[in-house]
Amino acid sequence: AKVHVWHDVAVSCKGQVFHKGKPMVACALRAPCGIHWDGCGFTDGTCVWDSGVSHVSKTPYCVKGGPCLPHAAGPNEKSSQVCKEHTHLCLEDDPGLAAGPVGVVVVLTQPQWGAYYHFVIDALTRVWWVYQQYPSVMKDPQTLFHTGMVSEVGQAWARYVGIDTAIGPNNRLLDGWWWAKTVYFPPSNDCANDRKGAQPGAVLGTQRLVAEHIGVSQERRPTLLVIRRDERKHHSRAILNHDEMMKDVMLHLPDGWSAEVFSDYPQVPHVEATCQMFARATVIMGPHGAGMANLLCAKPGTPLIEFQQEPHAWDYELLAMKFGMPYIPVKTKMSHVESGTVNIPKVVSAVREGV
Repeated sequence: AKVHVWHDVAVSCKGQVFHKGKPMVACALRAPCGIHWDGCGFTDGTCVWDSGVSHVSKTPYCVKGGPCLPHAAGPNEKSSQVCKEHTHLCLEDDPGLAAGPVGVVVVLTQPQWGAYYHFVIDALTRVWWVYQQYPSVMKDPQTLFHTGMVSEVGQAWARYVGIDTAIGPNNRLLDGWWWAKTVYFPPSNDCANDRKGAQPGAVLGTQRLVAEHIGVSQERRPTLLVIRRDERKHHSRAILNHDEMMKDVMLHLPDGWSAEVFSDYPQVPHVEATCQMFARATVIMGPHGAGMANLLCAKPGTPLIEFQQEPHAWDYELLAMKFGMPYIPVKTKMSHVESGTVNIPKVVSAVREGV
């Protein structure tokens, strides 16, 4: 697995790299294919910064050693259809569609950029390859990182993997379209839709990086961490009988055990608090959803109980296997876009197995 190095290139909001309109990664319209790509496809989503469905920044941000932008660079809703869908074809005539140029950029972004699971597991863990092959690039405080997420969530996670960054003049994270003098492009993580998921070495290496930065109390009281997708905030995969489930689960926990709930209502805890919760958990339980991306903070070997959607999505079963976490499924009738109830006796049985 090789980290590729290219010079004088453009990086798209999706993490695809172009040189003189030619894709260095995968394929693009009117151009031959670049290097092999195992991640989810580049065709979905949009880089149109003012689109209501785009994940790129719509507010100002600055870059260390670089410019301050009013929003992510890229096409807008008034751009031509070609420039909106195939921006690389317009860069020669309109180089201002991309920001920069900046010096050295490590490209971590891959689809679906801006989505929490894909940022944490698919994108961020690629940094491990750069640590292995180009440690001096990681140590250089001027190196920038295209992550597809420049918010405080992205900043906090970047710090957990050893990137010294913060919102403001010391920000080292990029999204949108950028020109770069030198790009380091680590191997991609396989799309979980193909039942492979992230590279085992990358996720395990990144898990060790994160563990070095987590400050967790030495108190070792066994804890069941329950992930809750609250129905007041989510209309998909919220457990509608959560309270009844917890009442029965608490009755069957062994003496000395406690339960902690990780909830997205009224808002998700800050990354540091979230990571600490997952790091001190003895067993983790919850429905399929982005919250389980925080398994990156969990201790190896922590059992995972997943309330499976229908049809089953393999993301977290694969991830648990790579982390050496015993995986205990609880089947439900919920689809990816629906909420529902769980079979409480089956949940209690799974908890007994996990503890």
